[in-house]
Amino acid sequence: KDGKPGYINSLGEYVFDYMYPSYNSIKIVVRDSKFGIVDVYGNIIADCQYDYISSFKNNIAKCIKDEKFGLITSLGYEIITPSYTWITSFNENGIAITQEGVKYGAINLDGKKLLPPIYDKVIFSERYIYAYTKDMVGLYAFSGECVIVPKYNKISEHSHFIHAYISTDRDKNYNKTETDNIIDIYNHNGDIIISNIDYNTEYKALSSTLFCCKKDDSWVIYKEGHQ
Repeated sequence: KDGKPGYINSLGEYVFDYMYPSYNSIKIVVRDSKFGIVDVYGNIIADCQYDYISSFKNNIAKCIKDEKFGLITSLGYEIITPSYTWITSFNENGIAITQEGVKYGAINLDGKKLLPPIYDKVIFSERYIYAYTKDMVGLYAFSGECVIVPKYNKISEHSHFIHAYISTDRDKNYNKTETDNIIDIYNHNGDIIISNIDYNTEYKALSSTLFCCKKDDSWVIYKEGHQ
């Protein structure tokens, strides 16, 4: 058409400008710069109305319409109507970061809102979602369940426990100083093991349930938060 290659149906009618490779018996197609979805027989699943449709993952793809991001299934059903400013690619745990205006949240592959778009920044670790608001940060599981509420200035993960810092004197990188950081220590279930440790206090984990802390030249052992 107009000197450009395209696709026709069995009646010789021009139907699409381009077809992407098949995914589970469906194809993403383009006509007049708009994206849609058809089955392998050319039957329309989703009209060519989108500005873009990404490749599918677990039968879910990102779609863009009028500069807004949403999610569409391989059956053509919008599980999230295009309404977000941005949706990232899904990570290996099936979680994506969303942006609405200048705020961020998180969703899973089912379109479930794990975190509402109310945070200043959202990032992933291998185990958690970190949610930042102003200068506070909290931890959420990939299910969306809150592990540590956003009330700390910095959180760091370790094999058996989590450090949560409340900083009273810090530079922009939250580096420790002699007067910096009151520390709460949590296990990975979100249970507090020991709280209000001063920065200069010596402490270490013995296991996932045992923790020791030095007080007055003696070591005190805590088990599940109890001395």
